[in-house]
Formats: sequence, structure tokens, C-alpha cells
Amino acid sequence: MDPKFDRIARMAVGSVTNLMGETAVWQSSQRGEVTGRVLFKDPTEPVQIGDSEGYEYRPGEATAEFYRDQLVGLKQAVDEERTEYLTIRGRTWLVVGVDRKFDGGMYVAHLTPHEEENDGDDGTKL
Repeated sequence: MDPKFDRIARMAVGSVTNLMGETAVWQSSQRGEVTGRVLFKDPTEPVQIGDSEGYEYRPGEATAEFYRDQLVGLKQAVDEERTEYLTIRGRTWLVVGVDRKFDGGMYVAHLTPHEEENDGDDGTKL
């Protein structure tokens, strides 16, 4: 890829995530805690977006988009079927998949809420 384009893309994504992004903490199964900036989407209501061809909108799914220099190794870990979690806004999410987006510099982590269960006897977490 063109180094000039890479610099511009990195600057643009950095500006957007600094202004509108969220801090995410990845509880890496192999590296401990890794912090990065993500564009977090956790929709509560469906939104009509028109007849966009090839655009898949799943209003019930939470996602975290991030540039390739953030959360390095998360996609590989999920692709290797390791159990990985992100904490965003104080809530823990199980990462169920990570896809590359557009030119390969952006990643989209697909998330599902992770709720710890009580064992029912003494209230300790499982």
C-alpha cells in the first residue's frame, strides 16, 4: 500500500477515534491487559438506513472498530479460537469474531455481552 495513503488513513482514523472513540481493555488470554481506542457501537433500537446494496446492518449486535495499530493480535487470537474479552464503558464483552474492513487497516470485533453467573450457593462467581 502507498505509504502516503497509510499516513493519511492513520491520521484520519486517529482523529476520529480520539474525538468519538472509547477506551477498550482487552483481557488477552496470553498477554494480560491491552488498552486501545475503538469506535464502539451498541445499538438499542433499529434504525432505517435505506436500500444500501451490500451494506449489512445488524441492529442487535455490538461491535468495536479499531485501526490495525490498536489491540494488536486480537484478530489472530480470535481466529485461533481463544476466548477473548473486551471491557468497554465498564461492561465486559466476549469477542465472537473479528473481520477486516475496507483496505485491511480497520478491524471490526463482533461482541456479545459476557455475564458472570452465580453458582447459586454462596454467591461466588463461576
